[in-house]
Amino acid sequence: MPKPRFVNTLLGEPVAKVGQEVESETQYVVPYRLERPAAEKRRVFIVDTPGFNDTFEPLEEILRRVAVWLANSYGTHQKVAGIIFLQDITAARMHGSSKKVMRVFEKLCGKNAASKVLFMTTKWDTISMEIGTRHEVEIINYWKGMLSAKPSGSRITRYDGQRSSAKAIISEFLKHDNGALIQIQKQMVDDRVFTPETHAGVAASAGTSSKWRIFFCF
Repeated sequence: MPKPRFVNTLLGEPVAKVGQEVESETQYVVPYRLERPAAEKRRVFIVDTPGFNDTFEPLEEILRRVAVWLANSYGTHQKVAGIIFLQDITAARMHGSSKKVMRVFEKLCGKNAASKVLFMTTKWDTISMEIGTRHEVEIINYWKGMLSAKPSGSRITRYDGQRSSAKAIISEFLKHDNGALIQIQKQMVDDRVFTPETHAGVAASAGTSSKWRIFFCF
């Protein structure tokens, strides 16, 4: 997406580091508090995670960092209101590594949390509508497992890079008080399974992956 990135656009200030194209911008899981109306009695955070194509750490280590953070938040009764999966629409083709990212992401979330996932395509202003739409059709094919999940599937939207759009997306998540239990949270906390033995850990056990960013909204 055009700089500043989603979290900076949402907050209206450059709080999140924006890296070079070939480097991962976020090395660790970083929560940012959202200012909400005083009448609201809950605190809301948007949580930036490292890209699974991190230039310094392997996929398994990035998954471990995300999983540990989610497990800790579950242990302190913080609920995930929504998960945003950002996808560059200019990516010409979904390669094998992209398929692996999708498998890991599906296993991390689980079918019961699929309805809390929003797939958001970005950089529409840098590509023709014809080409972008063609790419979108191909990308959706790789997301169809979560989009068609039962009892309720994920959603997809096009992001225009505007703050009003970012705020509307978060507000939609916050309309519902029933936060999601992410599958990897249940496995690590309730079932006492270590990250490598979780469904996501098994899926991430080998190979490389393509660039994606995830934001959790609590």
